[in-house]
Amino acid sequence: MSGTEWSYTEMSFLGSTGHLMKGSGIEDVLQLIYVSNTVGHIMSGKAVSRAVRGHFIVDASLHSLLAAKVLGITLPAGNSDAHQTTQGEDEDTVDDAAAHAEPVTTSATQIHDVQDLTDIMHKLLSGTTSIGNVEQNELLLNTMDKVTAETRNPVFC
Repeated sequence: MSGTEWSYTEMSFLGSTGHLMKGSGIEDVLQLIYVSNTVGHIMSGKAVSRAVRGHFIVDASLHSLLAAKVLGITLPAGNSDAHQTTQGEDEDTVDDAAAHAEPVTTSATQIHDVQDLTDIMHKLLSGTTSIGNVEQNELLLNTMDKVTAETRNPVFC
């Protein structure tokens, strides 16, 4: 497949995703990062690299919200002034928003739980343990139950 065909395939896929997600609020989220004119191109699939980056950012944000909810971590409310964009500021906006973010509040237990879950993940990825060895881990089972409960709830934040 040549580069041109791949590009059109990619654009078509991203445009289809944008069409399916229209009205879900993804446009509002993307406007926190990109200017509204760019969001239209992202949703249509015409701005391929920005669309891919934007979808990854939205995915990471949603997973962060879900993880915070499940682990009981209070996330900062954010600063809406840090999200104002103008043409040409797309790349700097994310850094500006991060610079204005409030600190995340966590307890020692939450930090310990996250460290334990991270250790389990690293052991699985490195092959030093198997799924059979960790599938009965109480912390992992509780976390999976919370994730299941939260994902059934359409508004988890």
